[in-house]
Amino acid sequence: MQLVNRSVKSGIYQLTVNAVMADENKMIVLYTAQTDASQEIYSVPKTNVVNGMTNQSLGYSGISSLYTPNGKNTLYGRSTVEMDGNTPLPDQVKFDFRISSVVPDLSDNTNKVKKDPKYQFSKPMEVSFDLDPKFSVPKRQKRSNLISYLRLGVMRYCYLKQRYLHL
Repeated sequence: MQLVNRSVKSGIYQLTVNAVMADENKMIVLYTAQTDASQEIYSVPKTNVVNGMTNQSLGYSGISSLYTPNGKNTLYGRSTVEMDGNTPLPDQVKFDFRISSVVPDLSDNTNKVKKDPKYQFSKPMEVSFDLDPKFSVPKRQKRSNLISYLRLGVMRYCYLKQRYLHL
């Protein structure tokens, strides 16, 4: 895990990328979205994670695990990017997003049935950060690690077979 703690603010909205985890198949971005006290936060409806240098998408980005604590102005979320496994991880990542909030009903008539809620969206915002090189293990090293792991497994199998079959 890499701590990021980078924030961007636009009007009443703020988003902080707290941390990131990645390998060649998946990237997980943990974030905190906030509004000021004037509006209740609703969601982060869409995120996009791209290579910070080329603006090329890193893959399909899905949102999950949204959690709003006891307050109504903070939301904790996780965006998961499914990658193809063949593209190397970039040195820099750009996280694009929008935040939505519920526009308060300011009508004075409290006996009146409330209308359908109205939503407001932030302007498109982005947070860029460098990706720790520890996530980018060269293919050759990955292959040699796999081969070492397989050799160890074969050696363990032979040892156990020899030990238990020759008692």
